[in-house]
Amino acid sequence: MYSIIKEGIKKGEKNGFTLIEILVAVVLSGIIIVALMETFDSLANTKAFLESKNQKIERLEKIALLIQSDIRCKIGNFSAANDGFIKKLSFVSTHSLFFNGSIPVKIDYYMKKNINGKNILYREESDEATGIDFTIPLTYAFSKFDYKFYLNGRWQDNPSETVKISLVLNGKKYEITQRGMIE
Repeated sequence: MYSIIKEGIKKGEKNGFTLIEILVAVVLSGIIIVALMETFDSLANTKAFLESKNQKIERLEKIALLIQSDIRCKIGNFSAANDGFIKKLSFVSTHSLFFNGSIPVKIDYYMKKNINGKNILYREESDEATGIDFTIPLTYAFSKFDYKFYLNGRWQDNPSETVKISLVLNGKKYEITQRGMIE
């Protein structure tokens, strides 16, 4: 066997890889691994972003359905109040979350800043007969809450039987009526 190796060396044959060839292979493997890691990191970030956006859209749809159900079960006219700080929409509805829709309750929608300065949209329902007030914060994602009433062929500020609620989320305006949400 020693004579075979000796003959190979005499003829100039290589028996393995040189140090330079090994280094080139290691560097190329490293570049490929780094590129794959960047790709997987980018995919993970994209997935997280899309899941977050999807959760916001699902939350918006649930809030819109809640408001729409409240409006559809409305009894009488709407009333509006604005003390300069809080704009409040009030009405009576049989769509009670606390009493499971069994009795008419007064419902108020309003937006108020919390301690951290974020706007929170609230839904408050109350029943004078039982003295129960049930308030839930819906979300802090909206930057604006507004409403208009439809009367004599146009939208106006004076309360009537038909309302359009406007919510602004990430600069995009959504309008909710008893017929559904309009983007």
